[in-house]
Amino acid sequence: MDYKELFAKFFPYKSYRAGQLKAIRFLFEAFKNGRIALLSSPCGTGKSVSVLTAYMAVRSLGLSKRLLVLTRTRNQLEIYCREARRISQFSSEKVMVVPLTSRKHMCPKASSEDIKNVPYGDFLKYCKSLRSHSLDEKCTFYESTFSGRRPSWSTLKALDKLEGFGVSTPHEVFRVVCRLRIMPIRGF
Repeated sequence: MDYKELFAKFFPYKSYRAGQLKAIRFLFEAFKNGRIALLSSPCGTGKSVSVLTAYMAVRSLGLSKRLLVLTRTRNQLEIYCREARRISQFSSEKVMVVPLTSRKHMCPKASSEDIKNVPYGDFLKYCKSLRSHSLDEKCTFYESTFSGRRPSWSTLKALDKLEGFGVSTPHEVFRVVCRLRIMPIRGF
């Protein structure tokens, strides 16, 4: 199999950076064989696009279905979203990315001035009390997300909208849920 030709279907740039093709091949083999891989490289060397290129190549062979990406910062998440969008526009493969950040940053209610500056731990306690109805008020966003134990009509509409985006950013997810007045992250 000509790996370079397979990777070229998904790699959206004209050339590879130093060591990048080797990294994609390494990641491709790890994904293909269901192994854990550790890739360490300085900022700006193309790790995000390498991971996504390798994943898309494996997925195109029918060997993988989902990729869960965890990042430490929202900026790193934005980089993944940009690279995934670029690959989606470059290749003929359908890509769907629904990124979520912290509960407080995704919460429509937390964008109000009353809650915006509350420490994160306090916000989580407040959120839990709203969802459990232990306060006199309740979270209308959370309540409208479900219809009993099933997703509400608004939630299904949000999922359709996000599927239409293909690759979305956290800000786009936030705008959709605000418009539909639902919560993007289910409470635990």
